[in-house]
Amino acid sequence: RLGELIDQELQRLQERAQSSGHRIAAQAAARGLGGAAAFSHRLGGLGRLRWLQGTSEGDRIAELSTRLGAFATRIVALPRAVAVLGDAAEREIVLAAARSAHPQVASLPAPLWRGPAPETTPDLAITTASTVSYHAWVWPAPTLGHPDAPALTVASHYLTHGFLHPRIREQGGAYGAYAQHHPG
Repeated sequence: RLGELIDQELQRLQERAQSSGHRIAAQAAARGLGGAAAFSHRLGGLGRLRWLQGTSEGDRIAELSTRLGAFATRIVALPRAVAVLGDAAEREIVLAAARSAHPQVASLPAPLWRGPAPETTPDLAITTASTVSYHAWVWPAPTLGHPDAPALTVASHYLTHGFLHPRIREQGGAYGAYAQHHPG
């Protein structure tokens, strides 16, 4: 059954690479920025596609099945914990409500997890069964709270509609081009 699930997911991702190649190319280009960009690439983009392709070959499914079984056994044996998530997760009233609902939890720790740190990643090229080539170029940008973020968001729209689309799509004949600011 695990082999069937891997094959189904592999098919879905290959189809997505054809229909949403621009997004997947941008995910791959942003993977070196760390955080959500790296996870997005690994869990839903070309990083996942490459992993699935490697896992679907040979004895890798049996090896994965054994590892998943051992992991499930470890999870069941762990003590229960409470996770408080959301914008108000660190407010004392929310923490007090969580403590009263779950008295077996003596204290709720400070946030324990942060996303992966930025890393230097080499350029990446992955081939798929697509008739279209997708390319992306990504730079680090200011986050949402930065004073330059709104200007970059507006500038990306002007760049897309005033320059990239007319020159690359209309004059050059490509399927399209765009600029986008992701303040996350």
